[in-house]
Formats: sequence, structure tokens, C-alpha cells
Amino acid sequence: MAKSDVMEAPPTKERTPIKFQEGPVTFQLLQQITPRIKGETPYQAKLEMSSSILSYDPETGENRVLRFLEGIKSPWKDEQQKDIKEEAAKGIEWLPTFVKGALVLRWPEDKPKILYMISRDDFDGKERRIAQKPPTFTLVNKEVEFESQMSFIESRHKAEGIAMAASYEDVVQHAIWLNIRLLDGLREKSETEIRTEYVNAASNDPKLFLKTYDSPVMKVASNIKQAINKGLIDLNHVQGEARWMEGKGMITTLDPKEETLKQLTDFAMSKNGDVFRKKVSEAIKK
Repeated sequence: MAKSDVMEAPPTKERTPIKFQEGPVTFQLLQQITPRIKGETPYQAKLEMSSSILSYDPETGENRVLRFLEGIKSPWKDEQQKDIKEEAAKGIEWLPTFVKGALVLRWPEDKPKILYMISRDDFDGKERRIAQKPPTFTLVNKEVEFESQMSFIESRHKAEGIAMAASYEDVVQHAIWLNIRLLDGLREKSETEIRTEYVNAASNDPKLFLKTYDSPVMKVASNIKQAINKGLIDLNHVQGEARWMEGKGMITTLDPKEETLKQLTDFAMSKNGDVFRKKVSEAIKK
């Protein structure tokens, strides 16, 4: 294919230059598959890629064939042909091979291969790509990954601490909002059982736990949910309306297309919902 026949994709958004630290550098496939056996990695066992690929050369501003040959300095095929015959090139051609979705190299020992990989047109970090199809692989930033893991661990530790120290009244209120059941069939769960599930919820999703714990909106939603569960609010007497079970007094209209609890919570938090909010809080305490 002639250079003039190649359709170039528009330049992608400018990216921060990649900085490598000493140690492993991991490239990972972007396309996943459905594992045949539960627990297996969602990637094919082995994928061997072609060494030669048409890529944009930012230094010359041209599209050139990129190829990695062991021991040959230049990664561009047209320059390699000056130093080695094509028959001999096949014997020293390196084929990037992903095992279970990953290709692991080391910096600086594998510097030439790493620079070659980030220059390939099928790398998602390539600033200017030629192909119209999606990129094939990405670079796993281990430093960012570890920072994310540490942030999660810190959040989980904080959430678990709050869950352990919270009063039982606060635990119950938040637990109801988190869809933790207070009953096991007809049997009322013990405080230890409920708190254990509460701590587990904090551990499994600390971000949600910390965001909603002690939130005024969460408390109102929890109270309304209790009122509905206790049969204090009737949602079936008149379609599209919420009424008090006792006396069938009107609370508010409801849109069948939207979540009932959210609508009632939004109403309770509005200027017109002050009376409703207070009445719900008093009713569930009786």
C-alpha cells in the first residue's frame, strides 16, 4: 500500500509523555473473552502478534512499517533493509506474545522492545493512529494501580471502623438503606448478626458506605422505607398516589415510571415535604 493511499485517523488528544520506572512494565490486551471455566482470566491463553505493523512516525511525519529485529538499532523496516537481508531478518524478528492477556517486559533491560511497543499503531496510547479499528492493547500503570489499591484499603479501614463504632440505632437505620434484612424469615436478627452484615457491607463497598453514612438524605430514605415496610404508607389504594394507611390521607402523587422510594425521598426533602418527613420519623418510632 502506498503512503498516499493510507487513510489516517485524526490525531488523538495530546498525552503526557510516558515515564518508566525500573522494574516490570506490563502491556495488557483490551479485548476480553468469556472464560470457559469460572475463575479463569477473561483472555485467550496465548496471542502472538505480528512484528510488522504500519505506524505513524512522528519524527518524519510519515507512515512507515515498524518492525522489531533483535540486535538491529532502527525499528523501521525501510532503514533495517540497509543493514540486513530480508531472508536473515525473519530469523531475528521478535513477535510480541501476550500470555493470558499480558506481556511483561522490564525497564531498562527491555528498553528497545518497550519503546517499540508504545510506537505501534495498535497501542491505545499512540498519539496519532492510522487504523480505523480500535487499539489492541494498553499499558498497565502499576504505580497508579497500587495508589488506587492503597486508597481503597484506607477507605475500607475507615468504613469498617465507623461500622464497628456506630450506635445500634444508626446501624439499623443505615442497614435498612443498604438493603440489609433485619429479619431472617419471621425471626428478628440479633444485634451481632446485623452489625456483622453491616461491617461486611462497609468492607465490600467502602465508597458507598462512607458517602451515605450520616447523610440526611439516606436517613430520610431509610425512615420512609421502614414506614412502607411497616405498612404505615399505602401505595396501592389509588394508583399513582402515596397515602397514609390510617385515614388514607393523601401524601403525594407518584410517577409509575420512576422509583417510588426516590420520589418519596425527594418529596420529603423538598420545601413542601417538611410535615411528611416529620410524621414519618415519629410514626416509625411508635
